[in-house]
Amino acid sequence: MPLSHRDHTVACICPMGVELAPVEAMLEEIHPLLPTVREQNSYTLRKLGEHNVVVAVLPVVGNNAAAVVAVQLLNDFPAIRFGLLVGIGGGVPDPEEDGDDIRLGDVVISKPTSTFGGVVQYDLGKYSTSGGFERTGTLNKPPLLLRNSVESLVAAHRRKGSQVGQYLAEMLHKNPVMEEEYAHPGAQQDQLFQADYPHPGGPNCKNCDKQRVVDRDDRRNTSPKFHYGTIGSANTVVKDAVLREELRRVLKIKCVEMEVAGLMDSFPCLVIRGICDYADSHKNKKWQPYAAATAAAYMKELLSAIAAQEVTKIPNATTVVEISQYDKGLNLYDAPDIAERLFIGRGAELEKMQKVLQPSKSADLTRKVLILGGMGGIGKTQLTLAYAVRQVANRISSPATVNQLDDDQMYTVVSNWLSEPDNNRWLLIFDNHDEPTQYQITKYYPAVAHGSIIITTRTPEDLVGEQIKIQHLTEEEDGLQILASRSGRLTISFDPGSLPLARRLDGLPLALATAGAFLKQTPVDCTTYLQRYEEVWQVSQTRVSQLPEYPSRTLYTTWSLSLAQIENEMPLAARLLAFLAYLDHQHIWYELLSGCKDSNQPSWFRELTSQKFVFIEAIHIGADDWEYMSDSRYQLFVGHAMRLVHGRFAVVADQQHSISRRLDQIDYLAQLLQGQIQLDSAQRMYLLAVAGREKALGWEHKSTLNTVHNLGSLYADLGRLEEAEQMYSRALAGFEKALGREHTSTLLTTMHTGTLLCLQGHLSMTEGMYQHTMSGLQRLLGPHHIHVLGTANNMANLYSKQHKWDEAQEMYVQVEADMSRTLGKDHYFIFGVINNHGLLCAERGEFAAARRMYEEAESGFERSLGSDHPHTRMVCYNIEQLNLSEDDLFRPN
Repeated sequence: MPLSHRDHTVACICPMGVELAPVEAMLEEIHPLLPTVREQNSYTLRKLGEHNVVVAVLPVVGNNAAAVVAVQLLNDFPAIRFGLLVGIGGGVPDPEEDGDDIRLGDVVISKPTSTFGGVVQYDLGKYSTSGGFERTGTLNKPPLLLRNSVESLVAAHRRKGSQVGQYLAEMLHKNPVMEEEYAHPGAQQDQLFQADYPHPGGPNCKNCDKQRVVDRDDRRNTSPKFHYGTIGSANTVVKDAVLREELRRVLKIKCVEMEVAGLMDSFPCLVIRGICDYADSHKNKKWQPYAAATAAAYMKELLSAIAAQEVTKIPNATTVVEISQYDKGLNLYDAPDIAERLFIGRGAELEKMQKVLQPSKSADLTRKVLILGGMGGIGKTQLTLAYAVRQVANRISSPATVNQLDDDQMYTVVSNWLSEPDNNRWLLIFDNHDEPTQYQITKYYPAVAHGSIIITTRTPEDLVGEQIKIQHLTEEEDGLQILASRSGRLTISFDPGSLPLARRLDGLPLALATAGAFLKQTPVDCTTYLQRYEEVWQVSQTRVSQLPEYPSRTLYTTWSLSLAQIENEMPLAARLLAFLAYLDHQHIWYELLSGCKDSNQPSWFRELTSQKFVFIEAIHIGADDWEYMSDSRYQLFVGHAMRLVHGRFAVVADQQHSISRRLDQIDYLAQLLQGQIQLDSAQRMYLLAVAGREKALGWEHKSTLNTVHNLGSLYADLGRLEEAEQMYSRALAGFEKALGREHTSTLLTTMHTGTLLCLQGHLSMTEGMYQHTMSGLQRLLGPHHIHVLGTANNMANLYSKQHKWDEAQEMYVQVEADMSRTLGKDHYFIFGVINNHGLLCAERGEFAAARRMYEEAESGFERSLGSDHPHTRMVCYNIEQLNLSEDDLFRPN
């Protein structure tokens, strides 16, 4: 009986060429090839013992190619349990006396350590100034069955040796033509040069200085040794011994190569690498065939030791990927790093957040939006970070490539990644969204109905979602703990003035932290600080508050005390702080200011920029404080800041940012006008936005294409179908070129183009476009996403036009049910579907059913949109038409 796709449970992935031949030679009988849907990968089907093995060939080297092959492999052979990545790599020998003596022809096998899961992608991170390596992503461990089997094989090698030598001899005996290329090159050809000695040139090392060869003990025989540990992966070849040594020192890796990292997150696998060079400038291809053969022989020995029935007991790789591929660990990027000891209290708020975002383990995975509102300094950001770290640190995910992208690419990659249907447990945080009228934040929500979103804001009333108002801390003990942690005075509760001070600061976390920082820098006790606070507070009462959300002036007073202390210790730092208050809150570096010093600047500024250490001392003392200024000092510092900005920064870049923001607002306004059926005004706004975006961004930019698409939609609403078709065609061509045929924006434009063709009577073309859109959106977003359901509604409308009434009715019923589950029963989208279903019933002469649906749609639109909305009036018109139809039907001849 011929084998099927599901009979193959083990995958072997290797590059084409020198590495493929020994892999195929080590395997046994050949199976007939099986058809695949896309025929994207090149496969060989073989048997090894009890295992049916799929050998997938990499068309090119590199992590990206490996990832693409792996994903398609799992689609073509869904019963695959795990994979083996077999090939060659560069050895990283350890010169220490007890180090790993890695030689050419040896084999390195990936093994998890306390730091890495067996593989580290060393170009997916950065080296710190102290020489350490900061990872920006993690890679999965090999599956447990493989890890246990490797350990058993290690023990077997110690007892009775390895069979790799025997397998190599059998390979050459059965395939004598391979002997010339794949035989051992000879121990004398294995030369490790000192790391600081580069290759002088030439195809081999005949002319290299033999005095620079590292002295190593001779081995008793040429049998390969096996080394277990971390393998380093990247998209570039390592030909630098200095870099190799740095990777060994920092990451403790034993081998470097170019495919593994792309696979470890694509499906569970073990990496087997034959060592063909030492990753230095002396590398050549002489040892590649033999190294590939030793890796293939180890693969055969390992698979021969694993029982087939044990393989069938573990989950399919596709299941494991669905569970694990999004669990990357907590990644907060540039968010402030708040130590656990500095977060005090808020247990009740954390519990409320838990109930909103994770109501129960059995709850559905619909998206939840939580709004944390409260005045500045009340602790919204700290609370959000504490929730992320404490509650979901083991579930929060992040696409590993974002650090390598520009802003536009990052938005697209992250948005698409969050919208993947199986990635349903993410948490997205919008911090300090304090100007909701400036832009529509929902524009940045992923286009999918799952995941969790937290927004912190001072104006929660302008946002939609579950709301928690963050109040002052109510427990006096929490206030004392903040004072203690920020001041470093762990016994502060014994200070008799500490409790009155905590009460006076009214549970405002930022004020308590500011006071604590003051106490840390000065020897005063809490009573003295409170006396000074009262004095400053009395003075501040005579001034008009510029921040009405702080009527008690608590923050004014604590900041003023801190500034007075800075002025007393270092007046220059206080001057600098006052000046920086009128620049944007970005990093300040010495060269920013030193390039502007001249005789026209104030004396304090010239002193500040005279030497770098003076600037550093001042910026250190003045950081994170604030002051209240009189009008005269305000004018002094504002004027100086403006001179600096105009003299130092490019005006063009500022103008471009302003223009881009204005164009976003124009496009958004146009969409609002179109939604309100103010079509002429919307057209003027769209044309203005298109012209501006073409000039500022280019016609192929995604923002330009979005506006062109919106303009096409407007023309369709106006009945100007030829102009609408031109806009849709332009947007579709642009999206396909920039994003590909399967991107959400491309598919939606395809769907709208199909709707336009439907209006023009091209029904068969419309059906093909709808089917393509439906299939693509279901793969990207899942079957219940609103875009998928909207396309299904359009397909039902098309079936109705084609008089495929049974298919149309079945689809309307399904769409209505799915929308009710996804959006809730009172969403106005549902009433549009019900209205369309009523039109179908009327067309079929089922007037009673049509009337019920029209009345339900009319009632729903009135509740959700109002009686004067065009949708409501449209249904009223349909009811009038139904009345006329019934009159005609029952009117006597």
